[in-house]
Amino acid sequence: LIFARYTKSVTLYRQMLGRAPIYLQIWFIISLSVLAVSIIVLISIWIVKARYQSRLRQLEVNHKIQLERERISRDLHDHVGSQLTFIINQLDGGHPEIMMKEQLSDARDAAKLTMGNLRETIWALHRETITVVDFTDRVKEFAMKQLKSKRGMQLDFNERLNTDHTFNPSKALNLFRIAQEVINNAIKHSEGSLLSITIEQADGCLKLLIADNGKGFSVDKTGQNGYGLQNIIFRAKEIDAAFLISSLPGKGASITVSLSLSPS
Repeated sequence: LIFARYTKSVTLYRQMLGRAPIYLQIWFIISLSVLAVSIIVLISIWIVKARYQSRLRQLEVNHKIQLERERISRDLHDHVGSQLTFIINQLDGGHPEIMMKEQLSDARDAAKLTMGNLRETIWALHRETITVVDFTDRVKEFAMKQLKSKRGMQLDFNERLNTDHTFNPSKALNLFRIAQEVINNAIKHSEGSLLSITIEQADGCLKLLIADNGKGFSVDKTGQNGYGLQNIIFRAKEIDAAFLISSLPGKGASITVSLSLSPS
């Protein structure tokens, strides 16, 4: 009798489950619970991953900012710091009453150069981007200014710019410093009659070509050091620019720098 009642109860329970709505059935409740847990786990993973990626991006930004600060500090130290030291040494060289006019003239010229370097640094760093046209105008203006004191040397300036791209201010400043160094070297040391500067865009790159028809030099370690190119090579590496020197004694010299215009 007890067994019969148990069997009947089980049968009635099974019949009730069969007639129950789907959302009250055990298999549905279990499946729904598993799905809910899975969704919670996936959302948690997504949140953790998003936070990690955000943190990683912030670290990358901070790293780039630190690199920019180091480049700015190095630029100010190399140019402004050394020039100010020269001015101080000139002024400390003797009493103002007996200081030679030549010393005062050198100090004045160094002060003007210092102000120019400060303006160039500010020009680049107070902007988020520098246009290729603006950069090109700066190089042309600098070359014309430097050639005013060099009689017998002409400037041939060529621009081939298809669109007005922009690039990183730090890259613009380093590339401008390279142009300054090469132009000054050509004017002071080449003994040539023509300074040729070409700035062009091609295949997503900005190419700077500076050449002269002077006495040239041997492209080796001794020649590079003698011609003051180590700082130029260092700056080119700093901005991941391709750098090529071409020269032979008596055949002039040319220096080409190619810089990617990608946002990085």
